Amino acid sequence: MFENIKLRNRILLGYSVPVGLSIIVAGVVFGSVANVSYVSNQLQTANDIVDEVDELALALSDLEKSARGYLLQKTDQSRSAYNRAWEEYQKFSKLLDESVKDPELRKVFADLQKLGNQIKAYDDRLIALVDAGNVNEALAIWRRGESLRFAEEEHKL
Repeated sequence: MFENIKLRNRILLGYSVPVGLSIIVAGVVFGSVANVSYVSNQLQTANDIVDEVDELALALSDLEKSARGYLLQKTDQSRSAYNRAWEEYQKFSKLLDESVKDPELRKVFADLQKLGNQIKAYDDRLIALVDAGNVNEALAIWRRGESLRFAEEEHKL
């Protein structure tokens, strides 16, 4: 079969087969690397979202904790901690709003935002009562256990 081909063409054919196979393998490797890079970026985005959700939950926890502290002992430190926790919550809420693209996760995030706003309104009501001098009324509202319901909802999300 190769007897009729000149020596030079046989040599070129002999070199072109490994070169051609190398090009094919390089293409497959490049495609695999591109796929791994894409998956890696997706994984990093997912990890970033998980970290932001953790920070958001921590800010909500700090918000509730500092509101309880203000309720029990009205101090400027508790009030400033409450305000800082709310600022942190808003910061991470905005970051998540920008980074969450999946419709199912957006629904969960919307539920979490709704819960955060409910907690803030509840805590603001208690703080307003304490500021008005109605500490006993604020404690009575807190003892009803509505904050426990918020905690249960937060764990469900």
